[in-house]
Amino acid sequence: MKSVTRKHRGTRPLCISEQDAERVSSLLDSMRSPSGTLLARHHQELEEKLSEADVIPGPEMPGDVVTMNSEVTLTDVESGESLAVRLTYPSGAKPSENRISVLSPMGARLFGAKVGTTVEIEQAGVSKKYRIKSIVYQPEAARDFHR
Repeated sequence: MKSVTRKHRGTRPLCISEQDAERVSSLLDSMRSPSGTLLARHHQELEEKLSEADVIPGPEMPGDVVTMNSEVTLTDVESGESLAVRLTYPSGAKPSENRISVLSPMGARLFGAKVGTTVEIEQAGVSKKYRIKSIVYQPEAARDFHR
């Protein structure tokens, strides 16, 4: 497993909790090819987020950041429709219930993003943009550190 180190808070706009960084790093390690590379572009993006993020303790996590097991409300930029999704680990993913894996293209883009951010996701060859409208539930804000 790749070592996750804490960086100085405030040095980068992206922050990820220590627990999320360790768990997602382990997931990515399990996805590597025999040569050690990550084949999916969105998995590479997740790895870049982990290497660039300010990794902080859960109790210090700002409430406007999408963390693992967060429930967020998205707005489709084009249609204005709202969509509620929960960011999960692969074992908890159920797209039919809007439970999105962090290893999916949408999950990778949402992980670590802040309220107000617009994320672009390609689905079936079509690019869609969603703005993160709100975080309905964030484990760190709820002080639910054993998730």
